[in-house]
Amino acid sequence: MNSPFLSGPQETRLFYENNMHFRHYLPVGALIAAFLSVLTQYNSSYYSQLLPIVEGEFKPEFINVALALKKNMESGLEQGSAFVVYYDGEPVLDMWAGYADIQSLRRWRNDTTTMLFGAGQAITAFLVALMVDRGLLNYSLPLRFYWSGCQSEESSSVTLEHLLSHQISMPYLKNPVSLRDLQSNMHEIEKDLCRMISLKVNASQPVSYDIWSALILDRLLEQVDPKHRSIEQLVQEEISDPFGIEIDMALARENYHKTARLYPPTMLQTVYQILTSPRYMKTLISRWVDSQSGLYRSFQSLKELTMSYNVFNDPELREVPLSSLTATATARDLARLYSILSVGGNHHGNQVLKQETIHKLEVPVVEQTCSLNGLQVKYGQGVQIYQNPWGQSVLGHSGYGGQIVLADRTNRLAMAYVTSYLSTHECGDDQRFLELQRGVYESLQKYIDHKH
Repeated sequence: MNSPFLSGPQETRLFYENNMHFRHYLPVGALIAAFLSVLTQYNSSYYSQLLPIVEGEFKPEFINVALALKKNMESGLEQGSAFVVYYDGEPVLDMWAGYADIQSLRRWRNDTTTMLFGAGQAITAFLVALMVDRGLLNYSLPLRFYWSGCQSEESSSVTLEHLLSHQISMPYLKNPVSLRDLQSNMHEIEKDLCRMISLKVNASQPVSYDIWSALILDRLLEQVDPKHRSIEQLVQEEISDPFGIEIDMALARENYHKTARLYPPTMLQTVYQILTSPRYMKTLISRWVDSQSGLYRSFQSLKELTMSYNVFNDPELREVPLSSLTATATARDLARLYSILSVGGNHHGNQVLKQETIHKLEVPVVEQTCSLNGLQVKYGQGVQIYQNPWGQSVLGHSGYGGQIVLADRTNRLAMAYVTSYLSTHECGDDQRFLELQRGVYESLQKYIDHKH
């Protein structure tokens, strides 16, 4: 690619004066505004005295995207991430910035990976589509058709489509487990999974939280596979090897040195993000306060989700495969995978997915308010449906912390943003990503005109 981009060597420092003296009581609105101002100042100056390292390559027409990433680093909005864009099956921008481990000043490299959280479901959605193409799965058939261990009458109405579009009411485990139990005690946990499959379908209020629906899907894929391969083997042999893509559903110990250290948002960052994105307030209350909510019970079902997310820096936990949590990849490999969808299922001249199957992926199945967190959701067959800055539909999946991968079939674009500096945003609305996405669409027509 043209125009390698690297920030200058000078150190960027931001200084702020804090000489505010309040001599009178302020109205409540002014107090809130002042509080937000202090939080904004804190958020933007976070780690701002470090070198704003930005590296990578891009086509000249996309220089404003590279400059936006540099600006985010200089302001402190960004501390470590990668952003990659494919157009018409080819990379047009491949950037990385900041630090994979800020304590040791280990820089983010071009092969740095990070944990994907819910964005990992973009991978299993692609894998399901491959199996649908081969006749191993059918979106319309009930799960009990494939899962011999779950044959109750209650489960007869729950189809693969219901599972993929999160229409199973409030999935959670009765007895909390650890991630390690998924390796050592899966037989007992499967009994609870079968109970979840028997839960009623609730199409009017889909459940957006995805940990246990994803575990059901992971196990289902293993059952359906004629060789009964594990989910990590399936992804390796059906996606990574054929497409030249490195994705770790279970992060091998020898690859741990390449992954970025996870940094959960601090309390002040969380407060700032909640106040500036009020729609997440219900999520916060449902998760931590309302013991009767489905979201609370879902989180309480997995012990690690009740702890600081620093716990996921444990290499042993990262070896446990769970597609909605521990899948690990670079932005480059995610964008490369979804670039196949963006060009109609073609990979180097080979049609790997039928047009009919891709069409099923991008057609919304449900479009409602999530019953658990009150956020608007739109789901297809295992993917989320978003709108690009031009108001057109795109498909992909986001995850906690800001992770996201998208395929824009209309404009033959694919893009992925990943970070290890987590935010509360998990619905494709992280400001760091949105600024870069806007820049891509502002540059796209220029690039198309120049190319042709």
